[in-house]
Amino acid sequence: MIFLKAIRAVSLPLSFITGLFGGVQVFFVQSSFMQKYLFILCFLLCISLHIAVNTGNDYYDSKSGLDTSNSNPYNMIAQGVVSSKYMLNLYVVFFLFSIILGLYIVFLSSFFYGLFFGAVFLLIIHFYSANISFFGKKMLKPIGYFPLGEIISALCFGPLGVCLIHFVIFKNFSYSTVALGFIPGFLAFLMMYLNNKRDLKTDKKVGKITLAAYLNKK
Repeated sequence: MIFLKAIRAVSLPLSFITGLFGGVQVFFVQSSFMQKYLFILCFLLCISLHIAVNTGNDYYDSKSGLDTSNSNPYNMIAQGVVSSKYMLNLYVVFFLFSIILGLYIVFLSSFFYGLFFGAVFLLIIHFYSANISFFGKKMLKPIGYFPLGEIISALCFGPLGVCLIHFVIFKNFSYSTVALGFIPGFLAFLMMYLNNKRDLKTDKKVGKITLAAYLNKK
């Protein structure tokens, strides 16, 4: 139960939708065993990446003082349910598992451009909540501290994620897949926007200017 709370299991259906929409055709067209196998692997990768995002976000937001017991009821560190070390260990485990699983998918599918996209996804996951540093020197605030955070999340959970999964499995691209990707993308955007709107006061104290905060200024 503590584990499920720590990984924010309640939010995982969003990555289920991304995975399903990316490979949904496997269930409706004639497909090979390899295509079905790749779909299962991509589906698991979506979940693993999402858990890495959630645990990394909780760890770094708690470490920076952004999340407190009063400001975020979903951060298990701030609520005293788990320790920072426990959350960090979860983050590292799922981050490394995502790398290994991603490399395996690239090897099986021979989609070597996936190495580039995988690296981009991993960088976004890490620096969404962690400071962007160079040789230990802080260069920029985390991605989530800027108005583009919600939009980047929407693209990753939406059209970009769905199209990548579809291409890995079927080796083709279609505009209908892009359109389908906007559904989980919109849900991700809405979830992030509402979450950030709830945190307007605490975000303002640490200089976190999300899209919700930016529009609220208007």
